[in-house]
Amino acid sequence: MLTAGALVAREITKPRLNQKARLVDWDIVRRRAISRSGEKGPTHLAFSAGELGKGYDAALAELRPWMAEALGEDLPRTPFPTFTVLDRQGWIDVNLSLFQDLLDPVLKLQERLPASYATDLGRRGVSEYLGILLGFLSQRVLGQYDPVLMAAPGAAKPSALYLVEPNIENWEKKTDLPSQQVRQWLVLHEVTHAGEFEGHPWLRDHMNDMMRELIAHRLFSSESPGRLEILRAMTVGAREQWQAMQQIQATMSLLEGFSNVMMRRVGRAHLPNFDRVDAEFNQRSANRSAAERAFFKITGMDMKMQQYVQGEAFCDAVMKQGGMKRLAAVWESAENLPTLAEIRNPQAWLNRVR
Repeated sequence: MLTAGALVAREITKPRLNQKARLVDWDIVRRRAISRSGEKGPTHLAFSAGELGKGYDAALAELRPWMAEALGEDLPRTPFPTFTVLDRQGWIDVNLSLFQDLLDPVLKLQERLPASYATDLGRRGVSEYLGILLGFLSQRVLGQYDPVLMAAPGAAKPSALYLVEPNIENWEKKTDLPSQQVRQWLVLHEVTHAGEFEGHPWLRDHMNDMMRELIAHRLFSSESPGRLEILRAMTVGAREQWQAMQQIQATMSLLEGFSNVMMRRVGRAHLPNFDRVDAEFNQRSANRSAAERAFFKITGMDMKMQQYVQGEAFCDAVMKQGGMKRLAAVWESAENLPTLAEIRNPQAWLNRVR
């Protein structure tokens, strides 16, 4: 006779015939995110976003020759994306689309699972988690560059630059720095990331390959995997995923570190009060409440903060050996990207890439 616990477990996992599992409910995600965003209705950006965007684009145009000067080489002739100014709900909607693109390969696996109470509970939990995460971030993110990773095959989505105006205005209220200088700093912060991808088109494809490996896009090659294929997924596939995760972490550290180097070189040469704005931004990141620190730890977002530190230390160490020309070698090919071990030991990269 089955125990009560076993009976409950059987009922929870009992498949419902002719129904497929859904692992994420995007309507729940959006509702939860908006409820946590602090915005209760339309904002003034319905009328002013276009004019604000033109001002940010003018700042971007001014920065281009200064970035070329800092790099010691010409920027690509193709223009960077123009800025789109968003409120928090707009930012949530943009990132919902990004999440859907990133998770689509994993969610396709749901077609192999029958619906049950267990999958219903899992869907609710995942959806609530994603919604809370997006709602929390919507109150903190100032800007974002979207290189369009993991877009569907054949999709013609362009890369994009975003600024979240309500959060910028909140930051401005807490500083005595001129508004123009704060906004120049923000434009520079986002455009340095755009330069990394727009100037090196192979980087997007390389990141996509690593991310597909990480999320098991090629874990199974058939609709009904056999024992050998499942065994491979648990051994070779798991090892490949671990390697992909480490390389993604290394590349993200490089992207953040290189961006900071470019910001310093351009900002200190051309932007008034750059160091003061930079210091205030760093203080803003450091002065988190206990609840915020716990949230960053639980969600793994504190790892991103470490990427800034480690990546910048790597870039500084390489530049001490040969300046920007030596550091720029990281962008020559995927083979020249540092590994995670080399991010932590720049001399190893210097010895390998000559």
